[in-house]
Amino acid sequence: MELSGPLDKLIQRIRERKRQSGGAATASLLVDEGGRPIGKAQLRYRFNRARKRAAKRASDEKARARLLSIQFRDLRAKATTDKRNSEGLEAAQRLLGHEAYDMTQEYTRKRKGDVCKPVK
Repeated sequence: MELSGPLDKLIQRIRERKRQSGGAATASLLVDEGGRPIGKAQLRYRFNRARKRAAKRASDEKARARLLSIQFRDLRAKATTDKRNSEGLEAAQRLLGHEAYDMTQEYTRKRKGDVCKPVK
């Protein structure tokens, strides 16, 4: 994946934060407060916790239910759909690493959702 634009800036900010906090002794980009690498399970746990917090702050029951229905795996589909919408199906296919064009088309089909502002 090319590191450019906002992604490059984000990674530079993360690296700088790691250096300022004592320089975690790991090559992993994502680390916990103790400097240990964050694995998939911990990332999922944190995602679930953030989702529940966001749902508590929802303006109504419909919004709350929608927030609670979001799954960790939806992030990959969302990123791929955004890539397809902005750069085309071939770019989305490269992002996913699919060999079959049809597989990418099926994966991104019907995934266009509402645009919303992120939760802090």
